[in-house]
Amino acid sequence: MEIMTATIDFFKEHALYVFLFAGVCIMLYRYYGEKKQLSCEPVKEDMGEFEFNFKLVIIEALLDQSPSFQAVVDELRKRYDEWYDQDYDEDRYNLYTEEAYGLLEKVVLTREDLAKVELLCFDGGLDVYELIDPYWDGEDGRFDVHSISGIDRLPNLKEVNYISIIDEHLLYEIKKRGIKVS
Repeated sequence: MEIMTATIDFFKEHALYVFLFAGVCIMLYRYYGEKKQLSCEPVKEDMGEFEFNFKLVIIEALLDQSPSFQAVVDELRKRYDEWYDQDYDEDRYNLYTEEAYGLLEKVVLTREDLAKVELLCFDGGLDVYELIDPYWDGEDGRFDVHSISGIDRLPNLKEVNYISIIDEHLLYEIKKRGIKVS
């Protein structure tokens, strides 16, 4: 009986903390769980996996072509605009980049999306990188492409512009497929 009384007394004294903790958990779930789920609606048909950095180059090629993941692009652009409306804070910046990566990792490229790609540009100055990491200076290999696995799923790819960020031996593989490299 003493243990039960002590437990009840403990909860009476700390009830405010328990409720605050529960409220914070609910808020975090709503922000991280529901918000991301709403902005990253699943798309009908997954056309397979690409290396993430190669996938980003494909996403770049689709940014202004009304892709199936347009809601994600709009969310990223909105977040990017909001980022510059506030003072720099490293914790907020790290959260921003993590969320941007997360949104793009969840993007599913459909057959229709892949059919729209006629040109890929391998360059460290792509818009998609700025949407992920506004202060990335291109000095590290964070976005370097090391695999073009899945390139054959781009049926209308005719040309590749090479500036940087791709292993040069992969350019030979691209040329072997009859794709112009400039």
